[in-house]
Amino acid sequence: MLIVCDGTRASAKNLFRSGRVDEPAAARYAQYKQRLRTLAVASRFELRLLELPTNHGFGYAVRAALGEVHTPLVCVIQHDRTFLRAVDVEAVATSVLESKGAVGYVLLPTRSTHSYPQQVASRLGELGCRGDLDITRLARPMSCAGLRLLPCPKWYDSTHISSTQHYQEVIFAEGEGRLLTQGRFIESELGGRQLNDFASLGIAAAVAVWATWLFDDGLPAPIVGHLNGARTVAPLGALDAKFPQSTHGSIGRRWEPPTAAPYEPQSESEAQEVRAPND
Repeated sequence: MLIVCDGTRASAKNLFRSGRVDEPAAARYAQYKQRLRTLAVASRFELRLLELPTNHGFGYAVRAALGEVHTPLVCVIQHDRTFLRAVDVEAVATSVLESKGAVGYVLLPTRSTHSYPQQVASRLGELGCRGDLDITRLARPMSCAGLRLLPCPKWYDSTHISSTQHYQEVIFAEGEGRLLTQGRFIESELGGRQLNDFASLGIAAAVAVWATWLFDDGLPAPIVGHLNGARTVAPLGALDAKFPQSTHGSIGRRWEPPTAAPYEPQSESEAQEVRAPND
């Protein structure tokens, strides 16, 4: 596992998504990275930190990480994303590896992808696309019954499994067709371009170009959730109420909702760290 710690820029005001931090936030970040180093040494897993000396932004931080990768696949997980239930990672990996490039990226479902076929049909219709807009007609079956991949007309930076080659040759291609600029998120750079291609070329032709897919196991509950760093209340209770079928069992979450008392900071510095927004 490789944890990438982006560099920061000094600022009088905290703009975390842009990598700009004031002195107190920079000090807390330094403490956080030291704790990660300690965990890396003590971990029973192979865990390594990549500390970038300057601010790269999400997209270029991923590119820097790929320079340290020697595997055919990568699973990219942002720091504020967590798994809410189990997922057949082996089946997803097999689909990517056996596709010969047709599947370059597989997004794991989030709350934003709920009712995704309807979302896509509506958005492409707004862009003037005509004809059959049902992405389920182009679904790719997977090795396990009940699992499939759906065309995904928009890149999401949320948790996904991708071929390393797809990242290197498509997303981070150099030259005149370069897609990304430093300091930006991948999804903000690609989103509009991809949607326009899906609207103008048609779904089948565009997904052949972009090779971006959404994992679908037939369950409405999201696999990946967002951790709001500005709030300490976990969203598990709300998710339990909305998706009761995913609270237990072989397809449920891999842990039980916490029952311990809320954590109380032992010092003012820890209290500031808990209160600090975390994008």
